[in-house]
Amino acid sequence: MILPTITIYRGLPGSGKSTAAERAGHEIILEADQFFVVDGEYRHDPQKQRDAQDYCLAMARFWLYRGRDIAVANTFVRQSDIDDYIWIARKYGATVKVVKCSGDYGSIHGVPDSKIARMRLMWERVRIPPDVDGEEHGRA
Repeated sequence: MILPTITIYRGLPGSGKSTAAERAGHEIILEADQFFVVDGEYRHDPQKQRDAQDYCLAMARFWLYRGRDIAVANTFVRQSDIDDYIWIARKYGATVKVVKCSGDYGSIHGVPDSKIARMRLMWERVRIPPDVDGEEHGRA
């Protein structure tokens, strides 16, 4: 039996997470921002950000349960943001890879520079367990 893989792309808005996932050829790419797409239009509601994160995590669980390889492209600013995905991966026997994206391509969702600056200040170097493939380079 081949176990699924979850590849986690983390980085600030506009760092190239989605593009990196697409270029890597992942069939299933999950993002919290998908929650805000209504009738093909992106309609962000800051009051529903937790719901968007929960949706993305639920979809990751759904696909891993079915044995499918997935990519998740979110900011993952803090260790706690990534821990739930590592836990779910272990639950379903998935291999975990973490990729840090650090490009500066501009936010396609219009995230203000001031918010990106705050996220940069909050950025945590994640502790990657020995069974997880990836590397960290500290601050964004």
